[in-house]
Amino acid sequence: RARALAEQRLAGITLRIAELERARDALSLLARACSATDAGPCPILDAFDPSGTRPESPAHSVQKAQSLLPSRSRT
Repeated sequence: RARALAEQRLAGITLRIAELERARDALSLLARACSATDAGPCPILDAFDPSGTRPESPAHSVQKAQSLLPSRSRT
């Protein structure tokens, strides 16, 4: 029983690490896009604007950033 609980907890931690890696990669991409040019709206502000007043929603901006990242196999 203890082993099963540990394995279950380990699986949860592994999933969380994968989520954090995707978030890190998306934020890194947004930071590179921000430093690439001074023109246009800031992609970081677009991604984190909770008011929805910017052209893109936060979720859309992060999804767009993530879609530009190389695919990773899920285990």
